[in-house]
Amino acid sequence: RKNPLPSPPEDLDEYMIYVEKLPDKVDHEVVRKSFSAFGTVAHVSLPRFRKNGTVKGFAFVEFDDKASVAAAVSYFNRDEEGDGGGGGDAESVKKEAGGRTLMM
Repeated sequence: RKNPLPSPPEDLDEYMIYVEKLPDKVDHEVVRKSFSAFGTVAHVSLPRFRKNGTVKGFAFVEFDDKASVAAAVSYFNRDEEGDGGGGGDAESVKKEAGGRTLMM
């Protein structure tokens, strides 16, 4: 983490989302740029396999505020219900992630 939180809130999990089905070639900057459509991304954790260094296909995205988490979750929940997602800038999430449907 480049800019650690001064004192992490007790409810840190409420500032974070879990994203899966990421493409093999994704990197921190792509995830950060994609999810910044919902708010300021504070941190991206992108686990890799120790043996070969490839991305495991999931990430944890931490936002600066709970409203950003709610916006991202709402966008993906609408997409799962067949409403096509939230549109607008949030559409960059699918494009930047290799056109895959991401899961939260």
